[in-house]
Amino acid sequence: MGFDLVSAATVAGCLMVLVPGAFGGNGSGAGHFITQEDYFREYRYFFQSKGCKIYTAEFQADSTIEERGILLRDQVDRFRKKEGGGKVFILAHSQGALDARYALKTLKLTGVAAVASIGAPHTGTPVAEWGVSHQTARSPIYWGLRLLADYDLDTLRFMGELTPAFLVKTAKYFEPVSEVRYGSARAVCTTHCHWGLRILKWWFELGPSDGLVPGENQRFGEDLGEYDLDHLSEIGVDLAKRSERTRWLTRVAAWYGIR
Repeated sequence: MGFDLVSAATVAGCLMVLVPGAFGGNGSGAGHFITQEDYFREYRYFFQSKGCKIYTAEFQADSTIEERGILLRDQVDRFRKKEGGGKVFILAHSQGALDARYALKTLKLTGVAAVASIGAPHTGTPVAEWGVSHQTARSPIYWGLRLLADYDLDTLRFMGELTPAFLVKTAKYFEPVSEVRYGSARAVCTTHCHWGLRILKWWFELGPSDGLVPGENQRFGEDLGEYDLDHLSEIGVDLAKRSERTRWLTRVAAWYGIR
């Protein structure tokens, strides 16, 4: 456990923690979609160039929101002590935003000035509902994935926590904390979208979405705009989406006051 130190330079108010989604922590499945090295790579370079000191939270594979929240709280505390205190800016992708919200509200994480997110299922995603239904029913799709693709839905212990029903039921554990500023961007992919995410969007009738989370479900806090990105290109390195990622990073930097 620990952090990936990227930059030795620090500007006032620019201590940043990047929080990956479910498949971005400690190699937890990220290799199926994007290499661990590439996950958040452009974020690191972008904010490093602005003098930020950046750490990346690390999690065990397929952990629950509570487990990840505990690790995030402890790692942020260690980061702040190492840097002599100061407020942290959390920039989260996908499930990472829920981890941060849970850590702040329920686990009493302190020292955080703001949380911004992109591609986050703040009010859940139908894809998680589908996964839970097949996981529970041991359907032919469940067995097909397990026997033919060596992919066991049972290992995705966080999946039920990304359903709309779960997030409604447990809403009190994710409520905003008054001293923290929250903002979210909506990723709605329309061009150069990953083929697998295009299939998911069509199959689940997600409408405007990043191929995994409907755009409207990504809202929480202040609106940081809409971007032509899918769930992978939100934090990836593909050239076709680089300018749009830069537009997003420029917007979130200005929102937090990083120049």
